[in-house]
Amino acid sequence: GPGSIATVIMLMTQAQLPMERIVVFVAIGVTAIVTAMLLIGATFLERRMSPNLLAVLERVMGLLLAALAVQFVVDGARESFPGLTRLGP
Repeated sequence: GPGSIATVIMLMTQAQLPMERIVVFVAIGVTAIVTAMLLIGATFLERRMSPNLLAVLERVMGLLLAALAVQFVVDGARESFPGLTRLGP
């Protein structure tokens, strides 16, 4: 998603040596392989889980996603308006 694209752009701009860029490309490849394996295994696990457990996992993942979204907004506001986070006079 957009977060991964932004992360890759940031890492590639920070990578100065060719080896560092290779490491970024290898990390992208490993992430793609692991993601594919997880997606393939998800259908296998979904068939074996109870509906109640699936409902609980959906709610926990939704809560985690909401917490990450709030943190991204807070971090963005902190970067955009550094004076807002300063404490004291």
